[in-house]
Amino acid sequence: MKISSEGDSFTVFDKLVELKLSNCRCCEELPRLGHLPRLKTLIIEGMPNIRCIGNEFYGIDSGSTSNGGRLFPALKKLYFNDMTSLVEWKAPPVDEGGETSVFSCLEKLSIKNSPRLAKIPLSDSSSLVTLKIENCEELSYLCEELQVHSFPSLKSITIRECHKLIWLPSGLKSFTSLESLVIRYCHGLTSVPEYLGELHSLRFLEITYCGSLSYFPETILGGLTRLRELRIGNFSEELDSFAYLNLIQDLSSLESLTIYGDCTDRIKCLPDQLQRLTALNSLSILYFYGLEALPEWLGNLRLFKFLKLGVVRI
Repeated sequence: MKISSEGDSFTVFDKLVELKLSNCRCCEELPRLGHLPRLKTLIIEGMPNIRCIGNEFYGIDSGSTSNGGRLFPALKKLYFNDMTSLVEWKAPPVDEGGETSVFSCLEKLSIKNSPRLAKIPLSDSSSLVTLKIENCEELSYLCEELQVHSFPSLKSITIRECHKLIWLPSGLKSFTSLESLVIRYCHGLTSVPEYLGELHSLRFLEITYCGSLSYFPETILGGLTRLRELRIGNFSEELDSFAYLNLIQDLSSLESLTIYGDCTDRIKCLPDQLQRLTALNSLSILYFYGLEALPEWLGNLRLFKFLKLGVVRI
């Protein structure tokens, strides 16, 4: 697929605002899109023969540099779905001393079902609000750029089924606007860093189904004073489930709590400290096979608008 160009813009498509390329199964190279001046939404999906995203995507000739230009100057939403052969996504090359603006308006980035992609070049996307990465099995760390760049507008991060993700980057602690963090089915994750407790803007936190997680610092939950919804559990057998259950008692603003057991018989009862969550109105207790009895305070259903007990054996 080729798009003819005239100078630095593609005049035929200059007014294009939204573009979706879907199921182009014979396509081996993405078209030149980086200079489309009004493009706001770009969806690329179902292209199993695309192995690399490089200069052609940005609209840069092979062997040249971006030469300080603005690439994707109006793009706000970018979606990559079902790029099953995608191995590499390259950042645009820059002349020595040059400054390149890439995705300067990007607000939402979603990458799903790219199991061979190991790195995502975010650059300095200061406008980014939502980042969603799902089923990228070769992603061993969450974006090298998160270590060195600032993302002052970032409010939501979702990471699911990235099984080689071993740790979360230290740069996350500078995301002072982050309100939602979801880590789910990341079986390679072994620990949760202590700085997570410094994300004081968090309203929603989910860390579930991380089977290798064996370290959850006690200091984390105590610092999340604005947390409204928490989903937690189903970790490594090495992590004492009571360690995090007892910490929940200090979340005075918590309104919704979902606790996942680990399908073992270790936990016989729920800690009474949970009744100190005076703002709680939704409670879900799932997969605690070993529960022998429910605490008496659960009988006061006036505490909850919603109570769910799933797969418990009492």
